[in-house]
Amino acid sequence: MSKIRPFVKWAGGKRQIIDKLISYAPKKFNKYYEPFIGGGAFLFELEPKTAVINDYNTELINVYKCFSDESKYKKILSLLDEYEENTVKSFIMK
Repeated sequence: MSKIRPFVKWAGGKRQIIDKLISYAPKKFNKYYEPFIGGGAFLFELEPKTAVINDYNTELINVYKCFSDESKYKKILSLLDEYEENTVKSFIMK
């Protein structure tokens, strides 16, 4: 199974320095705490069994909450599909 990747690029993102950060991370830990999740590159790289995430951006946290709830996740996918379909139709009609 492939690793989950960040779904959004975020100012201050850590994708470019993941290898360096991993070298400082403990090999074992009980729970991962991330006070400023942003795109979540480090979280997704670590793949912890248990994590607590936070961010000042409440809309971003709302997206992560929706991703962690299967019914909300399916609803988001449905809405995105509907949005894409409507957007394509509007370009074709122009």
